[in-house]
Amino acid sequence: MTASHCVSLGQQATATAAAVAAELAAAGIGVVTLPATNLYLQGRGTVPALRGLTALDALEAAGVRTAAGGDNVSDPFNPTGRLDPLEVASLLVTAGHRSLARAWEMIGADARAIIGAVPAAPEPGSRADLVAIRARSLQEAVALAPADRWVWRAGRLVSRTEVRRHGATAELDA
Repeated sequence: MTASHCVSLGQQATATAAAVAAELAAAGIGVVTLPATNLYLQGRGTVPALRGLTALDALEAAGVRTAAGGDNVSDPFNPTGRLDPLEVASLLVTAGHRSLARAWEMIGADARAIIGAVPAAPEPGSRADLVAIRARSLQEAVALAPADRWVWRAGRLVSRTEVRRHGATAELDA
């Protein structure tokens, strides 16, 4: 069983959040935070506008399985939603105060686990559901969210996006 958003938990007192998190862990309920939509919707029309995510620290301390994703694409609940996992990872670092490595786990392996998908990895015997990103490091991939990406599903290339950049020449600048 999985719950999503759970943003009101992030507004609770530390003891209350810890108690609810312990109950979720005991019940085996995972929580998926959806930072882009939560930051857009939460606190609308209130003063002061409180914005935030669910109580990630309390949930993780209690052993609740946590993951992250996106749930809206350019709709009234998130007019700029893109479903880009790199954007979600960036928001987890910025708004969720997660390390870069933890944010990456939450959008990747943990997201697969929480929905019951088998693990995927570039290792012999693992499922080959992979995304290759043109970046020199995880930091660069999350910070720049390059559009160049290759997507494999069950070991078969199903999508390839490559961006070509052209600059003005000296003659055009004159």
